[in-house]
Amino acid sequence: MELGDFAEFKALAIEVGSVFKMTMYPADKVTPKRQGDSSRDKYFVVIGKTEDAVVVGSLLINTNINSRLFHIIGPYQHCLSPATYGFLNGKERYVSCYEIKKFPTERVIEKAEYIGVISQEDLDAAIELAKMSPINDRRTLKMFNLTD
Repeated sequence: MELGDFAEFKALAIEVGSVFKMTMYPADKVTPKRQGDSSRDKYFVVIGKTEDAVVVGSLLINTNINSRLFHIIGPYQHCLSPATYGFLNGKERYVSCYEIKKFPTERVIEKAEYIGVISQEDLDAAIELAKMSPINDRRTLKMFNLTD
């Protein structure tokens, strides 16, 4: 099997509900953890793809909710239980549904690591919160087929 074949398998794994880990940068609106760092590895869950599958709509998974922004983003967090997901390494994590992140599918194929899948129940709850967030406009929701 050639290396290109693995990319094809990963492309098949980019489905709604799939969880990936990828290095992100300030350009992705992700702040590096330590001063002097230029990037940070983050988990994210796929909540949609554009009709042509060129762009993936995603929600970041965080260990903590930013306390300085809690009054704004707190209502748009969905808790994932470590009892349900081994990849959480025994800690509760939060799907940040406040802002849908857009990643080129090619970047996910080339740079992200497939981690697993969340349940339909957790996925539905996260998507509903993303739909209610004031920052996710109708155009973005429609782009990822999330409108009613």
